[in-house]
Amino acid sequence: MAPPRRLKKHAHELRFLSKCSPRERKAFLQHADQSLITSICECVSNVVKGNVPVSKAQRSKLSRYKKHLRALSDKRLGHPKRREILVQQGGFLSVLLKPVIQSLDEDMKSTLERSDLSLLDKVQLYNDTLQRYLNEDKKMTGQPIGLNISTSSDNKGDKSSDNKYQHHHHHHQPTQL
Repeated sequence: MAPPRRLKKHAHELRFLSKCSPRERKAFLQHADQSLITSICECVSNVVKGNVPVSKAQRSKLSRYKKHLRALSDKRLGHPKRREILVQQGGFLSVLLKPVIQSLDEDMKSTLERSDLSLLDKVQLYNDTLQRYLNEDKKMTGQPIGLNISTSSDNKGDKSSDNKYQHHHHHHQPTQL
């Protein structure tokens, strides 16, 4: 099964942005395509709206950027302004992207590991989980969202499907910034 198309398409870039230096981040974002900028803004929106669990330490680090985070999560903000904010104020990306990536990975993995569900029920639950992440994309683009569901054999070369996940159950309250 596949994560949201845009998130999957940009998974390597998002992981890079969560780990790179400020100089690398600025250079990378100055030349990023519109789809990547939109994907980053979707991640921001999901964190701002409390759809992604954020620890108190992460929330504290992000709070100094709340004006910029709120602006980036506003779907009315144009791409040139979004890019400008991300390039000039993108220091929050390393903090913001880690819980987004981790949350998506954990939700997808926990759905697939459930032994109490039939395959059909797993597919439906997986789809429901994806919709939580896709909701912002749908609002921003106004376009229907397609889901690609594949077997695990389709992802053999995909490093994001490695079994290196640590599954933790964290009970977080949604956090508003």
